[in-house]
Amino acid sequence: MFLVAGSKDLPLGRRLHAASGGGFVHVTAEVAFRPVVGLASRLGADVVVFDSRDNVRTILQTIVELRGKGPGNVGSILVADDAASVPQLLAHGARTLLTRAASREEILLATAAALRGDVLVPAELAPRFQEVLRSPPAWRIGAQRLTPRQRDVLALLAKGVSNSEIAAALSLSEKTVKTHVSNILSALNLTTRTQVVATLLRGDLI
Repeated sequence: MFLVAGSKDLPLGRRLHAASGGGFVHVTAEVAFRPVVGLASRLGADVVVFDSRDNVRTILQTIVELRGKGPGNVGSILVADDAASVPQLLAHGARTLLTRAASREEILLATAAALRGDVLVPAELAPRFQEVLRSPPAWRIGAQRLTPRQRDVLALLAKGVSNSEIAAALSLSEKTVKTHVSNILSALNLTTRTQVVATLLRGDLI
């Protein structure tokens, strides 16, 4: 069962319905984590398909949170048609991509990949994906410059620990932890803790 989040794209819903052999498809404008997880749980959704035309930042945060805190059996797919956006989407937590014109076979492949948590990029978008693989991103270079203490803080960030909890664990003041977090984000060329967790989930840092 598919939950299409972030759009009222009924043609997309109909294609998903046909690809799943007549399986149930529910379409909602919600994209934030709590309402999406609530709907997915109530409906028994296997895969949440996010439309990236609007609210991209919130959608990417929800995709990361679904992997970290959502039901373990729910996969996520991000619909994207702009090849130029692929590096940014992957860098901020997306894994399985799908175009709006996807064929039945492509939808089935994306569904299987999403349920496994695999990276899958449609052929039309693949050239930009290859660019990502060839060019070391700024956060990978920045990670090499972190101090041992910053890497200690980073390890706790990966577990979703708050600043106060990090301070207690490392015997630091909250002000010092806040400074470390700010410096870590700057070094990795990231802007939020969610982006840090997304990068860590891909195994690209510590």
